[in-house]
Order: sequence, then structure tokens, then C-alpha cells
Amino acid sequence: SSSVQLYTSFFITKPNGASKEHHLKVSSNESPRNAALRFVQEHMSTEAHSTQLKWVEELEKNLLSSLVRNEARKIKIKITSKACTHLVIGASESEVANPADHGYSSNWLLLTSNDLDILEPEQWRQYFRKNSIHVIISEHVFEHLTWSQAQDATSLCLEYLRPGGVLRLAVPDAYHNVNVASELKARRAE
Repeated sequence: SSSVQLYTSFFITKPNGASKEHHLKVSSNESPRNAALRFVQEHMSTEAHSTQLKWVEELEKNLLSSLVRNEARKIKIKITSKACTHLVIGASESEVANPADHGYSSNWLLLTSNDLDILEPEQWRQYFRKNSIHVIISEHVFEHLTWSQAQDATSLCLEYLRPGGVLRLAVPDAYHNVNVASELKARRAE
């Protein structure tokens, strides 16, 4: 929502070598320092105090850098988005950094969760013209929304798609078991 200034994540590796990704949402009224402190308290509370302070400083620097980079990116998006005809919502940082490596031509505008809150009509208005986008792709985004939010986001997407445009939504398959599917198919055939 508009109360979030940054979505990010960090991997924490345990002494046994196991690594896990932990997400961090920095609210708009929270300083990078406080967000870093909160993250360390939540995920690294067993570390020595001096180690915790080191991590807070590193995370704070990382968050500040990310915020500066995101603001510069938003300016660039505002300049280029009005001419956008193909849109990816929920692109990865890797896709944004190297679109051609992921099969996207220059016709595509790739947006991360930090670039566009799909539930905020004002952000859509400042970036796009209604009825102008030919294709919107959103992969691995809608499963994070409630049913009502998904309906609102879909309505906003449809507002900005041109007549005859395509909205492609992809979400993970919550229950995909090849053996069970094959077994059911075999039973139906009997």
C-alpha cells in the first residue's frame, strides 16, 4: 500500500550453512535505521550485541542505497511510462536489470513491487494513460492479495488496457501432483 516506502529481502545464513530469505517492509513513517533495528531484532536476536550493531549499520546502508535507487527509478518510469504499450507487474530485480536476458524487448516496461502498488489508483494515473496498454502480465503477484484486493487490482488493470488488450495473470499452482493427476486420469478412463 502507499504506507510502504520499500519492499526488500535479505538472506540469512546460519552456521550450519542453511540459508533463508527474510522479507522486510519499510513503512513510509519508518527510518531506514529503525527498519534495520527491527529486522535485526526479529531475525538475529541470538547474535552478540556487537554483531547486531554491525548488521544494523550494514542493513541501514543497504536500505538507504535502495531508497535512493528507487526514487531515481520512479523518475525514469514517470518519464517513459506514458508511452508504455506492454507492462510486466511484479518483475524481479534481475528482469529489470537485464530485460533482454529474460526475453523482453524495449516495448516492455518492467515494474517491481517498489515501482507500482497495483492497488493505488493515483500511481496508475501518474504512470499510464487509460485504455493505452496492449498487454499486462502479472506473475506471482495476485496470490499475495485478498480476494477483494485482487478484484480491485484487476479493475485497475482493465481500466488501463486498451480495448482488446490482454491481461495475463499467473499464480503458483497450490496443488500440483503429477502422480495424483495421472491416477485420476486413469480412473476416469476406466
